[in-house]
Order: sequence, then C-alpha cells, then structure tokens
Amino acid sequence: MLETAALTWQITKKILATTKQVFGGGVGKRLIGYNPAVGIDLKAVIGPKPQARKRVMLSEKELSVILPDIDDKIGRENGLMLRILLATCSYMRAHWRTRDGAQGTDRSEARNVGDSRPQY
Repeated sequence: MLETAALTWQITKKILATTKQVFGGGVGKRLIGYNPAVGIDLKAVIGPKPQARKRVMLSEKELSVILPDIDDKIGRENGLMLRILLATCSYMRAHWRTRDGAQGTDRSEARNVGDSRPQY
C-alpha cells in the first residue's frame, strides 16, 4: 500500500505511524496477536527522505510587480488574504530588535528573514 500510493514522503510517514498506532491498539485490546506494522521501515519501502527544498524569498521588487494586479488574477478576497499572509509572515520572521514600535517601522534584513526566534 505504501509503495503504490504515490504520496509524499511526509504523508507516507504519517500513514505508517497511524497504522502502527491502530494495530497497537488492537494488540493492546487483544483483538490481534501482534502488530504487523512494527517491522516496516519507511526507508526500506520508499527510500530515504528527500532533502528539504530551498525556500523562495521574494524581494521587494518582485512583490511590487505581483501585488498591484493580484486582485484581478485571484479575486479580491484571495488578494486580501495573500496580503495579510505576507504581512504577518514578514512580521513574524523579522528579528525582534529590528522592530521599532515608537516609530511604527518594521525592517527585515535579508540575513534575518527565516529566523522567527527572538534574539536577545
């Protein structure tokens, strides 16, 4: 089943974990004698976990090209949702020390994007 499902590695891992838990519950309630999913190794079945893809970070110039006409392309509601999402993600990923509440500014340098932990 795991080999032929053509799902991503992460989804397949979740399915295997859930299957192990379901059969484990059956063993615990003595409905079955053993858990047949225990011996299944995901790497042996579908291969090693693929490397994570490099994240795409859009520059201000690229965003200024995309955002003005976004409502025409994906609709007003989706355009607003995308703007809120971009603003929220940008704010959450910037370093705490680059935020100036008194001035109402929020700067995010390229080297700071992607690290959402506060830096003290």
